[in-house]
This record gives sequence, C-alpha cells and structure tokens, in this order.
Amino acid sequence: MAVAHRASAAMGSVLATTSGTIVIPASVQAGDALFIASVNGSGTGALSVTDDDSGGNTWTEISQGTGSGGRGAIWWKRATSATASKTVTLSGATNSISAVLSAFSGAVASGNQFDPITTEGNISGNETMTGITPGQANSMICFAVCNVDNDNAVSGQTCTNPGALTELIEHLCTGGTDTETSIAAALQSGGPTVTGTISWAQTNGVTITFAWAIPPSVAPTPSLPWKKPGRDDHHMLMR
Repeated sequence: MAVAHRASAAMGSVLATTSGTIVIPASVQAGDALFIASVNGSGTGALSVTDDDSGGNTWTEISQGTGSGGRGAIWWKRATSATASKTVTLSGATNSISAVLSAFSGAVASGNQFDPITTEGNISGNETMTGITPGQANSMICFAVCNVDNDNAVSGQTCTNPGALTELIEHLCTGGTDTETSIAAALQSGGPTVTGTISWAQTNGVTITFAWAIPPSVAPTPSLPWKKPGRDDHHMLMR
C-alpha cells in the first residue's frame, strides 16, 4: 500500500502564547501515522503534548531543534480505532506557540516510521535545508518549517526528487512574539533517491526546519500455488 496524506489540522487559536489545542481529523483511521510540527517561541523548553485518546498511543517527540531562543519539534503517534476527533493539547510554551498536524495512511506498520529524520536551524535569509535519502523506495517525503520569531507564511517548498512538495497545512500565530508552522509532503516514486536540497520561500526570518521520510507498508510478493505436474507439463518439458 502506498503512503498517502489522510488529513491535516491546525491549532485552533491564532493568538496563543503558552498553550493550544488541535482536533484530530474525523477521517483518521486505525494504523494511520500522525505527525505534529510545533514551535515554542522565545522558549527552548520542550512542550508537553497529550490528548484525550483514552487507551490510545501516546505522543513521542522524535526530533527537536533550536534557533534564536526558540524551539521547534516533531511529534508522532500511531492512530487506533478511537483516535479520530480526539483533542491534542500542547502546553509549556513561552510568548508564542504554533502547531500543525498531518495524518498519513499506508505507512509501514512496525519498525522505523520516519527513516530518516533530520533538522536544521536556519538564520534569517537562509531558506534552504540539506536533503535526505529515504531508507526505502516509494517513501513519502515530509518537510516542516517552524518560524521562531515571526508569523511568516511559507510557500514554494521544493527539492530535486520528488520535486514540488504540496503544502498540507500551515498555522500563523500572532500571539506574543509571533510564530508559524507548516508541513509539506510529496511521494517519491521508486528510489530510494536523495531528495537534493530542500528550499522554500518566505519573508526573511529565523527558522527551524525538519525533513523526514515515511516508509510504505509493502505487501509480500504472492507465491504461486504448487500443483502436481500433469500430462501437459511433461509434454512442454519434452518440447
């Protein structure tokens, strides 16, 4: 099964400074891989990310980076049958907080769900990030931008392979010192091949960026049923 974007959602408040919530899309199904990109403006402490998905999987921070006194992070969890429409709560930020969530179907069911994941801190005016090489063919390439100290809109996310990345979700927060988060993605056909440098466009500002690949769930190659050789089989072997 190929990896595909299921749905995305942004934090509800555009004025948040210390905490906020995201409602998980109702279309999310059991087995989907869920990712959150978050930024803590003017604070380097880790956020707390929880939800009311009783009995479900917990959120795990899988990468974090800092820049200009702020902290960006990527969180993930695997959905269960009860995860859809639950509320995620992010807290512990300083001055401004922004977060977005994207859900993907068709991801590998076990093992490394993000192969690999890397991060960079980028000074104002640097809108490029070193690319990645997926660990498996036909992986979904994901890219997140976290603006630390301004609500700068992001566009034009692209790389060499798979090329243009579709922006799935973005959240601009004007609370406190202002922040922004976005997630873009595109499926790499075949490979695995190095993406090449990832670039984007925005008003100059300090950012923290993340790139990761979601491996697909690969169905086993079916084997042909065994049958006892018959008269026609012997006839073909003698020809």
